[in-house]
Amino acid sequence: MDTLHLRSFDWMLVTLKDYEFFSRGVTQISAGYQQSACAQSVYYAPGTTTDAERIRSILKPLNMDFPTAEQVQPYASQIASGMGSLGLYRFESDGEIWHIRNQSMTDWSSPFERSQWLLLALTGKGWVVIHKVGSVKNALAVFPFLNGDHTSRQIVENLSGNEEGIALLQTLITRNLVEKREQHRLELHEIPEFLFLGHSGLLVRSGEDILAIDPVVTPSTRALADESLPIDAVLNHASAILISHCHWDHFDYPNLARLRRDMRMIVPRVKHPSFANPPMGPYLRELGFTRVEEKEPWEVVTLGNITLTLAAFYGEPFGLNSQFDGFTYYVKFGEHTLYGSVDACYNEDGDMENVIEKVAGLGPIDFFLFCSSGQKHEPAFYAANLRHFSNELIHRPELVRYHPTHLDATRWARRLKPRALIPYAEFLFQGERSPHIPMSAVLDQKNIGLDGIPATHLSWEKGLHTMARGLDLPIQLLHPMQGLVA
Repeated sequence: MDTLHLRSFDWMLVTLKDYEFFSRGVTQISAGYQQSACAQSVYYAPGTTTDAERIRSILKPLNMDFPTAEQVQPYASQIASGMGSLGLYRFESDGEIWHIRNQSMTDWSSPFERSQWLLLALTGKGWVVIHKVGSVKNALAVFPFLNGDHTSRQIVENLSGNEEGIALLQTLITRNLVEKREQHRLELHEIPEFLFLGHSGLLVRSGEDILAIDPVVTPSTRALADESLPIDAVLNHASAILISHCHWDHFDYPNLARLRRDMRMIVPRVKHPSFANPPMGPYLRELGFTRVEEKEPWEVVTLGNITLTLAAFYGEPFGLNSQFDGFTYYVKFGEHTLYGSVDACYNEDGDMENVIEKVAGLGPIDFFLFCSSGQKHEPAFYAANLRHFSNELIHRPELVRYHPTHLDATRWARRLKPRALIPYAEFLFQGERSPHIPMSAVLDQKNIGLDGIPATHLSWEKGLHTMARGLDLPIQLLHPMQGLVA
């Protein structure tokens, strides 16, 4: 039986107001536009992405981390009313500290309703509009049915009454973004017990129980997947999806849109919503998800043979007052365990030292997954993302770095005493199609498996070698879609 399968392609949602500006050449398509419908951006006033891109261009001559108010003042009038200005940012100063603040007001319950959205796809002619979105929920409802399990007739039946979803389906077919395939039966026992999805994404399996964490699966990573284990089908068989925090590289709407809407979604409970800490529950519900569970740190979730402990998260400062609710995680799957520290390190509220101490008491750890990129805000006055531009970190220079280093990860590993190290969270979405590795080959040997790190990451690679030698532990870099098997 032939079923419909969504091809792998880049797409994004962009507000109509933003599209009007870059279609006239005021700005260029950039990562900011590709993230304009993510939880970090969607709550701002329409056009914020364009105004922020414009301001970055205006301030580019200030090639320093902490320009003074006097150095920024000459640009203030151009920021407020220059060509292409939407008037969403306002310059203000208080002595030596200055801000260019976004003026957005928001309703935290309805992230998509305040804007008109366009769905753009990347083609040989660049980014083109393929659908004007009336309801994000209705339009994107078509995607879960395009994972190779449904015929065109079944999809139309499932979308009965959803005219916009059916219209988008016809558009995707017309543009050759959907293909017919013979229906494939997924064998769950063929899925590795641990599968790296790329960047910070991973999946663990014990028997028929599957937990996926932060699944960001790009077209480049999809190309590396085993054809016998199509990744959309694998993810849609998960018992639950855990999202560690609200940032776009963990809470990825283009990939989440492919998931069945009755998927069990586990996210942090956002206690004090803000632009730095946007609510995740309403965002998922407006995408159509019906089983959203908002949890607190140190709650325990049981998924059959998988036990998930939601550890606390301190880290990723993006300017002052940028704390957010998030999780690191301790997972027991079958006979194995792992701890993932994601991007955590420290923020204004605290640091990870006490968290690491508490995780060490949860039980033995086979695999310690860690970030050690040491990334910094460059220039530092961009640190607050879309909230504002400011030199406010001049008195808190330690907050310019927002990711841990290999020295932090080494210190934590000494306390956690894992059997092996797995580096991740380094924006590696590409790699080589690589065979899965037996867990025993990693756990029982003192190997250093760091082949395949690209030239752009050489300083990171050097830190990993230093860390592995200092700890005398095996370390294994995994390529996207490469796994560990029992």
